[in-house]
Amino acid sequence: MTTKQKILQSLIPLIEDLQFVIIDDKRVQEVAKELLSADLPPWDNDLQLLGTPEETAQYYFFVDSINFCFWAPKGETRWEYEINGAWVGGYYAYSRAIKDAFLKSRHFFDAKYLQTIPEDVFRAIFESGRNKLLLLEERLQIIRENFSILSDQFDGQAINLIEQTGKDADKIVELLTASFPSFRDSALWEDSTLYFLKRAQIFASDVSYTGLPELAIANLDHLTVFADYKLPQILESFGVLTYAPELDADIRNEVLIPPGSRKEIEIRACAITAVERIRDEMERLGRALSSNELDWILWVKAKQTTFIKPHHKTLTTFY
Repeated sequence: MTTKQKILQSLIPLIEDLQFVIIDDKRVQEVAKELLSADLPPWDNDLQLLGTPEETAQYYFFVDSINFCFWAPKGETRWEYEINGAWVGGYYAYSRAIKDAFLKSRHFFDAKYLQTIPEDVFRAIFESGRNKLLLLEERLQIIRENFSILSDQFDGQAINLIEQTGKDADKIVELLTASFPSFRDSALWEDSTLYFLKRAQIFASDVSYTGLPELAIANLDHLTVFADYKLPQILESFGVLTYAPELDADIRNEVLIPPGSRKEIEIRACAITAVERIRDEMERLGRALSSNELDWILWVKAKQTTFIKPHHKTLTTFY
């Protein structure tokens, strides 16, 4: 079973019993047509570290271990980082801040150092910016835990983890979720486990997108999209997703939606399912894209869009 099959099959019972989210299949077909000519955006290695294969894998393992929550609670301003004289927010600010830390100190490539990284050193990565990055304490604990496991099981090298899987996307996701508790992105619903696996999947995609032959990952088409908060936001703006009045009010009022709640898992499950339907329709119309390629197109479009309505906000270490 591929990663995509595992995730989509796990979501079926929920998708067949939705209460808060509707997928508009007419808009799915229309958006598929609109995206037929969309370019696949280039990868920006200036905002992310590109070194030797070993260095690059180590960097992305750090990045994707704590790749979540770049927004700010209602009434606050989100964390930003200065890049080339301009204050930048979101993922790119985060990835660049970590890149700068790695370039300033070789200690960041050392798993044994990171498993006991001093709190002040870790906080300095992000406190060199302005405003507050959410869940810093949780991020610190995940870095210590993940690099401790990396030291114990993979000789401290993320590239060893990749090579142990034969550079196969499905096996990377499987090994990450088996070995590292923080990558186990799932939710319980009734008697079922729903799988999302955002950060485990994105690690396989990220290292492959660097273009380094040593990090070329097979079977990326076995992945789904990476269910976060920007993807549902742009799908709703397209009219692909529609929210029930109660959920719509929560999002507009920036009410925190609890992780694992019915509302939250419906948003993520519908985002994954809707994009798969868009991808299938695009393929029927003559353009074959993998789900992670379509995710990249949609995510960049979301970054370039000024939305009237905020995205949903869930305080979680999964996205």
